[in-house]
Amino acid sequence: MNKVGTTTIETERLVLRRYTIKDAEDMYNNWTSDPEVAKFMPWPAHSDVNVTRELLTEWVSYYEDGGTYNWGITLKGDDHVIGNIAVVNKDEQMKTMEIGYCLSRAHWGKGIMPEALKAVIRYLFEGEKDLNRIFTTHDARNEKSGRVMQKAGMHYDGTLRDAKINKFGFYDAAYYSVLRSDLITEEQYVKLFDELRPNFFAREDVQERPEWAISWEELLRLKGFDPYKYIDKLPENITFEMYHGDLKPIHEAVCEVSPDWVQYFNEDSHIFCAKDNGKIISFALLENAGEHEVDGMKWKVGCPGCLGTIPEYRGRGIGGAMHLLLMKSFRDEFYDVCYLHNNARAKWYESFGCKKILQWNKNGIIKTRHFETKPVIRPMNAEDDRNAISHVYEESYKIAYKDVLPQEYLDSIPEGIWAEKPDQPDQETLVCTLEDKIIGFSLVSFIPSMEDPDYALILSISVLPEYMHMDLGTELLRETMTALKKKGFKGAYFWVPVENQIGLTFFIDLGAEILRAREISIDGKTLTDLYGYIKIPKNL
Repeated sequence: MNKVGTTTIETERLVLRRYTIKDAEDMYNNWTSDPEVAKFMPWPAHSDVNVTRELLTEWVSYYEDGGTYNWGITLKGDDHVIGNIAVVNKDEQMKTMEIGYCLSRAHWGKGIMPEALKAVIRYLFEGEKDLNRIFTTHDARNEKSGRVMQKAGMHYDGTLRDAKINKFGFYDAAYYSVLRSDLITEEQYVKLFDELRPNFFAREDVQERPEWAISWEELLRLKGFDPYKYIDKLPENITFEMYHGDLKPIHEAVCEVSPDWVQYFNEDSHIFCAKDNGKIISFALLENAGEHEVDGMKWKVGCPGCLGTIPEYRGRGIGGAMHLLLMKSFRDEFYDVCYLHNNARAKWYESFGCKKILQWNKNGIIKTRHFETKPVIRPMNAEDDRNAISHVYEESYKIAYKDVLPQEYLDSIPEGIWAEKPDQPDQETLVCTLEDKIIGFSLVSFIPSMEDPDYALILSISVLPEYMHMDLGTELLRETMTALKKKGFKGAYFWVPVENQIGLTFFIDLGAEILRAREISIDGKTLTDLYGYIKIPKNL
């Protein structure tokens, strides 16, 4: 591995720097003499500053080799050291480093240690180009140290019994780690996307998509993937296998799901399928996308695609089983990652361990916007601007019906048309704000449905178009369902026209069921309005 050594690191609140002999007094007063800080450490609390000075003299001498990583933690504007963070073990062969740390008790509980740990992790991966894994451990009885690792975004790997030793003897050690692959940047994923799908946004079928249609690229790390973590058993009486033979039965099944996909199922395709008594009921493609270099790592990439289940077999867990067995198939062939392309059901795939990496529409990759604050969902209050809420409804309505209703009609929708809606009796409005701006809302009626008094009625879930990629609609629905549950409801009904593909896709992807349809007329155009319901999730 490279020898970058200890250089100054600055964070929002901290400066991590090299020690000097002059730091001995601060080091002794702030932590090395404190029995509470030393409690779970392999060393006893120092009884004299000279013990600290002797240790510090040794530490400072190590800087000369250029391969030592050992920082004193200071607050910006105050050069007194308040803690320590260092690489305590290195394994050149395994390209692994272990980090240890401790902090003055006066600064516990302020988020200082996670901030320092995150900064050092980033520094090490950027400097040590061959470094693959960074880990930390703690005595399983020291939960506070574990919370530091969690807040720094580290992955809990497990607890090894009697794996380490301290003043109390052998102890169970909890291990947390970060891999280089965990820190891939958006720019690096864009590069991978361009390699896998060259000239993608110039394709005619992509340019024909509506602007509001957002898809995701997702990734699944395969080395530690266990399909049975997500599924107890496979659906009964269903067989899963690679398909060989006449393509006609496959094409017939594909046509029931998406006729456009038939072109991809040919003699050169690797096809996986599910059968019920010999009948093909689900199918998918397996593609070897080759080897790609990402941040110095060589990845063998597998791409599953065109996963579908014929309508009469949906809702039985067959699609989930297909996906998991596909991932297992790639894993068993020693692929490093599975790359899921053009995915409109990101939440569903996330439930099986996949990770969102990019999102896009017809115009290209949608860059992630980083805000100083996160969106907040809360009940509407008297100070909230009703016209701002109406503006959200108006703008989301115009996007949803852009290619459905005449543009002249959409342009004529008056401002403030929904300003009075949120204040009607027996209703509740939740607003989603970002940096004090209302960017979304949900409106639900608590008047029990005549069809089923255990169900309320969702009147609207709307998000400003420029924020639709943030999946705020799902969060608004979740909070709405929480409010309904508190009032004793079991779910909610809703109306959504077939032509409103944004709204319909939203509800269907979240498990809604459609009951019936009716015709409605808007500006002289006949639309098909669907009536459906969605249940409150059991785990809410």
